[in-house]
Amino acid sequence: MFLFVAACASSSPKDVVPESRDVRGEREPAKAHQGDAYEYVAKRPHGMIAIAESRGMAKTDAVAAVDELADRFEACAVALESQGLLVEGAARVVAEQDATWSAPAASMKTAPGGAVAQNALLCIVAPLRASRLPAENAKNRAGLALEAAWQPTGLGSVSEPPK
Repeated sequence: MFLFVAACASSSPKDVVPESRDVRGEREPAKAHQGDAYEYVAKRPHGMIAIAESRGMAKTDAVAAVDELADRFEACAVALESQGLLVEGAARVVAEQDATWSAPAASMKTAPGGAVAQNALLCIVAPLRASRLPAENAKNRAGLALEAAWQPTGLGSVSEPPK
């Protein structure tokens, strides 16, 4: 009897998953800068500040604002390094100009460490809050999401902002 059952059994198990058909939508058209991670990156000797996203403002105004911020960041980093207070760090800062044109509201997330937060507050957030983010028109609220990375010059150079 065993030989009869063994002879009737197939050598491979049957597939129990029913046949299916994948349906996929059309791909979105390629954008001019689809592979770029950032809209703009301002590099300075002690680090870099990148625009992850800008809203409600012309791209040229966003670039000009970040270039000015990067220059102020570099001056601050030089001063901190001369005092031995500049540490390697990274931060993400989101700023939005409100309708009253007071200082831009900012939120910040940094790499761990009190000294990193201190560097970011002094060299990125304070200069950013002292500036003005120009809106494209009166109905828009201008905003920037920035990513920054920095380090003392003795450690080499920062290759790219955190992701």
